Amino acid sequence: EFTTSMGACDSKPAPKPKPKGPKKELTFGKDPNLNIADFMLKEAKGETLVRTDLKGQQFLIEDSSDCNVYLLDKLAALTVDSIKNCVVVTGPVEGSAFLRDCENCTFVVAAGQIRTRDCKNCKIFLFSGTEPVIEASKGMEIGCYGLQYFEIANHFEKAGMSVFNNKWSEVFDFTPAEGCTSKNSSNWKAMDMATRNHEEFMKALVEKEPTVAESVGLGSGGVVPITHGRGKACSEDAEGSCLLLIAAPSSDFGRVLTKLLEWEKKMEKEALLVRSRKVALTKEQSTLCFGREADKKKKSTLIKECSLVKGEILALEFNVLGSSGADSVKEILKEEALSWIVEGEVAVDQSKNLFSVWKEDQ
Repeated sequence: EFTTSMGACDSKPAPKPKPKGPKKELTFGKDPNLNIADFMLKEAKGETLVRTDLKGQQFLIEDSSDCNVYLLDKLAALTVDSIKNCVVVTGPVEGSAFLRDCENCTFVVAAGQIRTRDCKNCKIFLFSGTEPVIEASKGMEIGCYGLQYFEIANHFEKAGMSVFNNKWSEVFDFTPAEGCTSKNSSNWKAMDMATRNHEEFMKALVEKEPTVAESVGLGSGGVVPITHGRGKACSEDAEGSCLLLIAAPSSDFGRVLTKLLEWEKKMEKEALLVRSRKVALTKEQSTLCFGREADKKKKSTLIKECSLVKGEILALEFNVLGSSGADSVKEILKEEALSWIVEGEVAVDQSKNLFSVWKEDQ
């Protein structure tokens, strides 16, 4: 017969189980259904590989030549070693992309961080969440990531990567040539994105692989704003410098992104989008950003919004070219109540804070 002691009646009820978070993807060695051979391309020549089922795993490409590799899924990491004359196109890589001993290759890669070593004459259409690093590499051309396929927006979200935070042009060269520094390195150059070379490259790929393109929705555009890079920022004289600041959570960054992608295709001759960044600010930083707002009530609201626990600001830096450039930039702010435009020297100073001084991990 089952009995309980009197004391047991006074005991506290068992605690409720904590809600489970999202199920983690199992890695090699922990998931019996994963075969490491399915996540690598080795010693291949003249092959075309298309993968959309990578299950968030890492992928290795090694000792191959004249191959076209499409990894159109979220990846944990990417390692490319000893390849020549290849094209490698990827969705968001949540962790690191490491390119070593690659020659005459073209990459379309989005990664949390990227590093090259011993690479020669390669082009990289890049999204990087941190400063890209090159080492012992020469003849590198780097431009902005402009890829479209069916699931790309979903994959960026799964990878936890903001499409606004692309540092493709902020390259650090560990081994600059003699007489150079990392800032004026002769080992790499930024592509001129005004030539729309990313579109031309993707168009050529689609024409070369029409069946692949149709099956996955491959093309140019996508969800990452095409930025022209740090080299296109206005100099100290500040002429043409323009900075848009949009506060959240009241603003819908998805709506801003849609407008921005539409804007950049038709307003390129009026103004260039140099850099963008979505970041949470402290109250002190918010005050510095909006301290010159003439409308005191609006200034107070902006600062309050940006100092919320999850409050964020979207910063868009422009280089205004035409006489009506500033007006065209202001079109982006329509419907954005909590927004502000800064021009001239103030814009240059604010851009330094938002893109260089204030770090990601605040």
